[in-house]
Amino acid sequence: MKASTTIPAYELTFEPAPAGSAEAGAGTVRVHRTDFLGSGGHPIYVDAGGTVRAEISDRGEVRMIATSARQVLRRPVACRRVPGRDPGAAVVRP
Repeated sequence: MKASTTIPAYELTFEPAPAGSAEAGAGTVRVHRTDFLGSGGHPIYVDAGGTVRAEISDRGEVRMIATSARQVLRRPVACRRVPGRDPGAAVVRP
């Protein structure tokens, strides 16, 4: 029997955006691993829409990566690995 491959996913939690801001409010975004590495040598993770991109170390340290010239990067207040196999997991190629 072949062992199943688990591709990790993380949930990034952000604080609420300031009132009147053009940014979306607080929320949790699930990001999936890609086959790219960031400048720190750790895997890059992206959300389903490709808007949120982050390099996440094996210790859960997050470095956000801009996906457009006008994007305002917000640091997540929490980074949690999603346990088990991610049902939508596939190596994403942004």
